[in-house]
Amino acid sequence: MRPEPLHATDPLARFVEDVASFMAFRGLPRMAGRLWATLLVADTPQMTAGELATSVHASAGSVSTMTRLLISLNLVQRVRRPGERADRFWIPPEAMTAVLATQIGAVRTARELFDRGIDALANKPPPAQARVRELRDMWAFWERELPALTERWVESRKESAGDGDRHSDGGAD
Repeated sequence: MRPEPLHATDPLARFVEDVASFMAFRGLPRMAGRLWATLLVADTPQMTAGELATSVHASAGSVSTMTRLLISLNLVQRVRRPGERADRFWIPPEAMTAVLATQIGAVRTARELFDRGIDALANKPPPAQARVRELRDMWAFWERELPALTERWVESRKESAGDGDRHSDGGAD
């Protein structure tokens, strides 16, 4: 059964578009955000490329490009059911933890960048050094704190796994 396309007057369609806008603000293509949000709110945990294209009114090429991007970011996985020719896409339960791991890497990169900035400013006036040091210290703080926050998140999800809020794992049948 093919999903019905979302219409602009539908609150769910507005939510999908709002998620797409949020992801675009974070640097991803709006279409990647639409596809991810569509998978997020789908009635079933998996959708084919054709179903995604119908739902968001996109071309097959656009869906292909954007699903590859989402897969590369660990936000979506591709699965194939036995006996089916079409790949399906879904958001695995660990996707958000993967996003956090990516963010931890980005924070480390930022801290390293500002470490180099401090070295480069060794002979510059103290105000310039202070501004760069402040940013380095902020990134260093997040670099120390994010792993512990991520672990707390993982533990909280384990604790709530049996509360009925969790859905099927979406894996291949």
